[in-house]
Amino acid sequence: MSGQDEGEALYLRSGKALEVVAGGTVDGAVVAQRAYEGSDADHQHWSGSLSAR
Repeated sequence: MSGQDEGEALYLRSGKALEVVAGGTVDGAVVAQRAYEGSDADHQHWSGSLSAR
């Protein structure tokens, strides 16, 4: 399963991991998300870095 925005693949789901294919940009911050299933399906890991503009 994959999520798309205007034809661009945003994330890909394979097995039990959901990973963002490419980081997204939100207000100057580059963000990547990973969501894991298992005993705690609500667990999500976010990582990001600020970019100077």
